[in-house]
Amino acid sequence: MKIDRYEEIPLEILTTNRSKGRALCPAKEIAKLAQSIKKLGLLNPIIVAPASEAGKYEIVIGRRRFLAIQTLGWPRIFAVILDQRPNDTQMRAILLTESQQNQFLQREHRVRTAR
Repeated sequence: MKIDRYEEIPLEILTTNRSKGRALCPAKEIAKLAQSIKKLGLLNPIIVAPASEAGKYEIVIGRRRFLAIQTLGWPRIFAVILDQRPNDTQMRAILLTESQQNQFLQREHRVRTAR
C-alpha cells in the first residue's frame, strides 16, 4: 500500500465504512467542524482507497471531515488516494498514527493558547 496521488475529488464517488473509525458523529460536532473548515479551509485532506465498486473510493481516514464538507454543500474534497485498500494490520497502524498525531496537535494547541 502506498500513496498513488493527491487530488480534489467529487463527494458522490466516496463511500464510508461505518465499521472503521468513529462510528458516531454527533451533528453538533460535525456542524462545529464544518464552520471551522468554512473559515479556515480543509487543512488536512481525507485518505481514501479504491472501493469494491468500480469508480468509487472508500474513506479510510476523514469521515468527519467528509460529513462536514457535505454539510457545507461543497461538491468536492481534497484527498490522498492510496493505490489499494489497506489490510486490517495496515488499517490499525493508520488509525493509531492518525490518533497520535491528533493528540499531539491538541496538546500543542492547548500549550500555545495558554501562553
